Amino acid sequence: MKSEREDRLADLLTRCIDRLGAGETIDREEIRRDHPDLAGEILRTLETFHGLGARPDSIRALKRLGDYEILRQAGRGGMGIVYEAWDTAMDRHVAVKVLPAELLSDSKAVARFVKEAKIAGRLRHSSIVPVHAMGIDKGVPYFAMEFVEGRTLRQILETEGAAADGAGASSTHSGIESISALLRAVEGPER
Repeated sequence: MKSEREDRLADLLTRCIDRLGAGETIDREEIRRDHPDLAGEILRTLETFHGLGARPDSIRALKRLGDYEILRQAGRGGMGIVYEAWDTAMDRHVAVKVLPAELLSDSKAVARFVKEAKIAGRLRHSSIVPVHAMGIDKGVPYFAMEFVEGRTLRQILETEGAAADGAGASSTHSGIESISALLRAVEGPER
């Protein structure tokens, strides 16, 4: 069970990462002043995850991982942050999923993330986004996949699952249940 300190740390890191995803910078002195007991851990995690900004007193949003130039944050879930990116080696538009900073020190979360990438990389189906590559850069595990603009799988499951529930049992509904079970297995329990 998480301690109150761990909950506070996770909450503060999530807020910082959301700010970075929105294009804001994080002021180191502000973090040290407002959260002296957690400042060292927050700043180390943000530096590992996002790298240093142009000015030594700030941390900016993640700009590059491996061959991928990060364009913007496209989505966020319990087990990852997805960025829209440009694959500079292959000259193509991609999505890059990374493990959230607050989970980088959790070996089980890292193992689950790597397992997700490997499973997704083996799947071949017209409705599944192909995984192109997996790697670690600056201590951050990531995997790159085809970028698809649209709704998240969770949004689709919520919309179509509700419609299938109203229509009674159907093959669509059983397919949605199967996908939901797969998501739960890969993501682990909801937070």
